[in-house]
Order: sequence, then C-alpha cells, then structure tokens
Amino acid sequence: MNVLNKMVQFPLIFAQSAILKLEKYQYETSILRKWEQVSVDPAIIEKIKSADKAHSNKQPVSSLPSTEQQIINQIKQKKKLSNVNNITRTKAYLDFYEKHPEIHWALLAHLVSRNGGWNTTDLKGELSEVLHQTKKIDFFMFLETANALIFHDAYPQLLLYEESKKQGQNLFHLLPYFHVSSFMLPIWNHFFEYKDSKLLTISLIINEQHYIEERVIKNSIFQEKVLNTILFQAQEFLQITQVIFPFEWNENNRMTGLSISNFSSVSNRIEIGKKLYALLFGVSPLFEDISTFVRNTPHTAHAKIIGPIITAQKSKRIQERKYGVHY
Repeated sequence: MNVLNKMVQFPLIFAQSAILKLEKYQYETSILRKWEQVSVDPAIIEKIKSADKAHSNKQPVSSLPSTEQQIINQIKQKKKLSNVNNITRTKAYLDFYEKHPEIHWALLAHLVSRNGGWNTTDLKGELSEVLHQTKKIDFFMFLETANALIFHDAYPQLLLYEESKKQGQNLFHLLPYFHVSSFMLPIWNHFFEYKDSKLLTISLIINEQHYIEERVIKNSIFQEKVLNTILFQAQEFLQITQVIFPFEWNENNRMTGLSISNFSSVSNRIEIGKKLYALLFGVSPLFEDISTFVRNTPHTAHAKIIGPIITAQKSKRIQERKYGVHY
C-alpha cells in the first residue's frame, strides 16, 4: 500500500521538481553580476601604508576630556547590552546597517550571525541524536564564543564610527581604548574620509578572523573537543557545513550560500568571507531580495538552546572557566 501511495505521488513530485527548476532558471537568468571580483586598488593600499603610521599613545582614560570618557563608557555599555546572546547580536548588526548602509560589513555580519544562531539551534534538534550532552555543550560554546568575540571586537568600532559621523569629526584615536588592533586605525581613518566600503569590509573580515584565530581556533581545548573530532571533520569533508543567505522572491523564501571546508585555516576563512561578501553585494537582484528577507523576517534562533544547562548568563562563565576565553 505504501509503495502504491508513493507511485501515485510520483507525478506530483515530478511536477514540483520541474517547477522549482524552472523558477531557478528564471531567477538565474535575471542575475546581474555587478562585481567580477572583490578587489581593492593597490594604489589605495600603498597610500594607507605610506600614511602616518604613528598610533595614538594610550593615556589613562581619566586623562581624556570628559566628553571622550563619556563616549567610551557609552559604547562599552551599548556593547555589553547587545552582546548577551545570538539574537541581540544579530539584531544589533542589522539595526546598525539600517542606519549606516555604507558599512557593508554590518549586513554581512548580520547574515553570518543568523547562521550562527541556526547552527546552535541545530544542536537541540537532529544533532541531539548523535551528540552526547557534553559534546553538544562543547560545539555550542565553540560557535557561541566565536560569535561573541567577533561582536566584542567589531561592534565598538561600528559605534565609534557612528559617533564620529554624528559629531562630524574623526574619533578613531579612541580605538585603543577598546583594545582594537592597530591594523584597523588607518583603515577607519581612510574610510571616514573616502567612504571606501569595499576596503573597510575586506579589512574587517581579515581583522575579525585573525581576532578569533588565537582565542578560539588555536584554543587547545576547542581543538581537542571540537575541531579535531571525527564528527566536525566529517561534516567538513562532506561539505555539510554551509553559510546560507535566505532571500525572498515571488513572495516565497529561497536560499543561496556557500559550503565551508578547512575552517581551521585563517586564510581560508578570510577567502570564504570575501566570497560571501561578493555574493551578497555583488549580485543583483540577489542583494535586494536578501535585504527584503532580513527586513521582513526577524531572527528568532536563541542562544539559550541546550535546555536548562546553558543560559545566556551562564555561557560567559563557562567560556572563562572551561575554555579560558575572556572578552
């Protein structure tokens, strides 16, 4: 009887498959690649390199003007309030991008953060059948820590840009007070003057992947309990791990994205970031359709996904005590 039912369903399945293939063809034929590749004019890089390399000497905060002290405290407070869990981080990225669309990286970070939330939520679903509870916690903390650390480093940079834009003056001499790499200072200075979104985005991709390299990827405990496990390596080999960009087309939700492999390589992660950036901003009408989706679909994956064992408040304590990660 089951075989008969399946045979009856074949025409419907075939028709649905044909419709999907036709829709895919129609959409792909409408695509216009605005960027052949994500590249930056070498002359600009040389100009930045030859610029004044002197970095601000980090004086005690108390020696700064009261207005700058207030800016630092406000940014730190905003970062703390938004770095509670995956939902708050993901929303903060999108809210920022809506106000400052010239910061392409904020939308890219929003979408990657959405994926982080979906991946950690998977730990409560199908993966629960193959993962022991302790292993689920290790995988969750690996994803959550990387997500939280990138936000910890990048969000103050975004807020400092917002304040600079608001006041109409460059405030990036305050970057050292948020422990931001000196690599980013000339980049932000250049961006504030020339609004080179590509250069800034590529630089942030590079900076954030190097930021988590020592703190997460090379963390001996994460290597032992996550990166070097058979399960993690198997999903990389099978290209199960993906970054998905959902988009809205013809009032239906669709998906595009990239498979990820060799996650342990910082250079590979940077290249993946560049490819995702080119996919997001370099293809029309895909960019417009992705933007429609994120504005119409609130992110709901929550960091509190492994039952009562891990809460947003407990997460940071586990990071510090078990894995030795601080932020």
